[in-house]
Amino acid sequence: MIDTATPGAITREASSLDEAITSGLDDVEVLLRDTNLDGLSGLEGIELIKRN
Repeated sequence: MIDTATPGAITREASSLDEAITSGLDDVEVLLRDTNLDGLSGLEGIELIKRN
């Protein structure tokens, strides 16, 4: 998925924190998010945003 809100930013999802850590991406901001949007089930996903 492309982050169109931030010029030059590329967003993709990783299936696990291990994948995010071992992905080898530089200059990556890791965002935790509640994928169920209910505030009850905890953080179930991460987003990686690579910035220029």
